Amino acid sequence: MAYTFEQMMHGPQGHRLRKLVHVLAQDSHNPFIIVALMILKWEFMTATEDDWGLNESRGAACEFVAWQFLCHLDQRETIEFLLEELPSPRRHSTNLSETETGLSGLLSPQSGIQQIGSETAPLLPQVSTFNRLFGSTTDTRASSLSQNRTRQEDLHAAQRYSQFFGLNAVEIATIAHAKRFLSQRVVQRVVDDIWKGEIVFWDSLTVNSTKKPHIYNTRTADPYSRLRVPFYRKIFEAVFFVSFLALYYAVLIERRQDAIGVFETVMYVWIVAFAYDELSGIVDAGVVFYQMDFWSLWNLGIIGVGIAFVITSESCQDLPWWLFALSAPSQRGD
Repeated sequence: MAYTFEQMMHGPQGHRLRKLVHVLAQDSHNPFIIVALMILKWEFMTATEDDWGLNESRGAACEFVAWQFLCHLDQRETIEFLLEELPSPRRHSTNLSETETGLSGLLSPQSGIQQIGSETAPLLPQVSTFNRLFGSTTDTRASSLSQNRTRQEDLHAAQRYSQFFGLNAVEIATIAHAKRFLSQRVVQRVVDDIWKGEIVFWDSLTVNSTKKPHIYNTRTADPYSRLRVPFYRKIFEAVFFVSFLALYYAVLIERRQDAIGVFETVMYVWIVAFAYDELSGIVDAGVVFYQMDFWSLWNLGIIGVGIAFVITSESCQDLPWWLFALSAPSQRGD
């Protein structure tokens, strides 16, 4: 039967799920559990078959288990499980299904990338001495076929879920429209701390700095890294948009059709700087998560209008000469 999130939270329907949560909290320490649950939520949400609301109920169960699991963690673990980014599996990495036993093939916060493609690794799986002596080729072929099938399945899974690589659990929950999970107090507390800059991802703005979620420390952090705090960035964006409106109206008032004026030159520089900032935002957040925000699409529209303005203003300067050249033969005929 299909159940709602509220029924799981207040009714007896969530009793078995709470047992699962206790088992996960005691026995599992994989930092990508919340990520996996949010990907499952997205999987059930995008399912096309009509199952009388069962997929919606399964997605709600994923949100419920993820929320209850976070309630068993302390602050440091909550930040790690919510904000640790899912790394991309590299080439020649081991199976994606082995993430629970050390996150093989994925970037673990402790172990890093584990690969099997080395110069000393054997090309064929290890065979016992008995099989080598008596030639158990059937088992070897079956093992090879099984390995090839597993690799194909892992490759298909990597291609299907490649859009989530580089995203954390909160971002994937946004893509999966897991609103009930995001609205819980334990998650909102982390989101508010990110907004205010109490949880940061960068200690400095140097080339060697790495992205890692942690609590902000005023004594060790670089003051310039505060420029990445979302609250401050939104203030700068508001000032940026006001300056753009001022430049736009200044160009309209200047109205120099014979050459490019000073205000128009400054506006071109503004458009290039704004486009560079948005491109860095796309690279940092990912295309899938970036397009979830309406204002991000609005910013791309501003960049498109700016580029169109530059192209048309440059081409229309020569338009009277083209019109004169086209009309000149008819005037000579008259």
